[in-house]
Amino acid sequence: MEQRQLDGRMGTPEEVEEWIAFLASDKGRFMNGAALVIDGGLTAV
Repeated sequence: MEQRQLDGRMGTPEEVEEWIAFLASDKGRFMNGAALVIDGGLTAV
């Protein structure tokens, strides 16, 4: 699975945590109705 990632590595829980923290913060308050895929580009190819 790691070799299929665009940058050759798996994401970390901390990287996902950063997105969750952003969306839960005031900085993410203007986002709505978006589907965010946090997969390191796996579904882009």
